Amino acid sequence: MADACLPFTIRVVRGDNALQNAVTIRQTAYGRHVSEFAAKLNSPEPKDHDRARWFCWQSPDWTASSLGTMRIQTYRHSDLAIER
Repeated sequence: MADACLPFTIRVVRGDNALQNAVTIRQTAYGRHVSEFAAKLNSPEPKDHDRARWFCWQSPDWTASSLGTMRIQTYRHSDLAIER
C-alpha cells in the first residue's frame, strides 16, 4: 500500500470559536439541500458538546476556508447511541 499526501488536514475542534466555525460550515452544507432544516442549525447541538463525540473539521492547507465537518461517536465514555 502506498502512502499519499492529501491537500487538507483534519483537526479536532477545540474552543468556542472553532466550534462556531464548524457549526457555520454544517449549516451552509445543509442549506444547499434542505434549507428549512438548515435554519435550525445556527448554534451547536447538545451532541456537539458530548464527551463521547468529537466534532471534527477539515481545512485546506492552502487557505483559511474549510471543506466540511463530521462528528465521530466513540464508546470511550458511554455506550454508542445505536446500542441503546
